[in-house]
Amino acid sequence: MTMKNNLRNVGLVAAGAVSGVLAWHAFGVADAASNANTYKQLNLFGDVFDRVRADYVEQPDEAKMVEAAING
Repeated sequence: MTMKNNLRNVGLVAAGAVSGVLAWHAFGVADAASNANTYKQLNLFGDVFDRVRADYVEQPDEAKMVEAAING
């Protein structure tokens, strides 16, 4: 009986470890995708910022542009 309990306990620990690794991996992949989207959005903001700064009729206040972008 004791050997059966030990094997069951080892199986439970192994299943828990595998579940933990899979969950950790899933969160890491989701985080990487979120970071990729963040950098994509920052690149878009940089492109728009450069274009407005270069092509706007009057020279815009860059600090106000950034603050307005942050505030939405």
